[in-house]
Amino acid sequence: MPGRIGRWKVKEPFAPHKSLIRMSWNKYNLYNLASRTRTPDVSRQSVFAQKWAAKRDLRAYHSPNITERQLIKRHWATRLPMQQFTKAEWESVPPVQALAFAELERRLDVVVYRCHFASSIWEARMAVVRGNVWVNGEKCPFPARRLADGDMVTVNPNIVPTLLAPGSEPTVEASEESEPSTESEAASESKRIKLTRSQRHKLAEPLKFTPHPWMAPHMFLPSYLEVSYPTCSAVFLRSPLPQPNEVEIPSPFPPESHQLVYEWYTNIYKRNPTIKTNADLLPGIVIEGCNVTLKPKFASIRRREDLERRREMRKLKDAKNRRQQPKTAAKATA
Repeated sequence: MPGRIGRWKVKEPFAPHKSLIRMSWNKYNLYNLASRTRTPDVSRQSVFAQKWAAKRDLRAYHSPNITERQLIKRHWATRLPMQQFTKAEWESVPPVQALAFAELERRLDVVVYRCHFASSIWEARMAVVRGNVWVNGEKCPFPARRLADGDMVTVNPNIVPTLLAPGSEPTVEASEESEPSTESEAASESKRIKLTRSQRHKLAEPLKFTPHPWMAPHMFLPSYLEVSYPTCSAVFLRSPLPQPNEVEIPSPFPPESHQLVYEWYTNIYKRNPTIKTNADLLPGIVIEGCNVTLKPKFASIRRREDLERRREMRKLKDAKNRRQQPKTAAKATA
């Protein structure tokens, strides 16, 4: 499975004619970011064209390493995180749709990148696949791992691009003159800092922080992460929440673009025939041996009661099996 995860590639991730912004410290990505000095005027475009353009830009930044089908099935939720505010605070809260990609922030590879343990989302993905990341002390080779509140992520210091052994200098793996066209070229073009074999054997020596070229615009830390750089570990505290005068999810795009993307993907999500979106696919309600059709509110109450009843029966069955185990063991010894 980890071998399949690492095969997803993006063609020309930093092409200047596309001008798409990525999760990367690459200098070409910084050029694309600087070239967007103002938001393009879309007032003369149709609503469909506005949604599609916003979807293209935001998906290139937030989910370039997964397919659109994976995004909708695994990491999309129509119910956005909320919290209570006063009436005065609500007036300064940005649109809640700006948290449309909140589920993506729970991905393991995204957390590794947000904590500055990798110079791009692709390097973070490969670090997870190659077994250099641990979750709660256990090695996890799955980039799509959904982190729960309070999970601790630990990274091998040898793969952190900003950590260098004392007395060594960062090395450039590829020429800066050629533009990267694939994921592998983009990763090599980003001037990763690596340790030599002799340096890897001297892990007892403390590693030194060395700034990476073009990293300054990306040196921010979301408030839902608690990072310890001396130990190369981080804790996922909670989901991103709406805040007054602030959008907790880092994004180079305005909240209005997130609103359009939320409407685009929510329409697709609701059309999918799943149990979450289509109540007709739920199992029927049986009362005294007859299938009964109830209103949605009463049907949910009945299904909840049936579930609790099945749990109680399972507990009674387990307790009965535990009482019978000593008797069978005594008969076997006799």
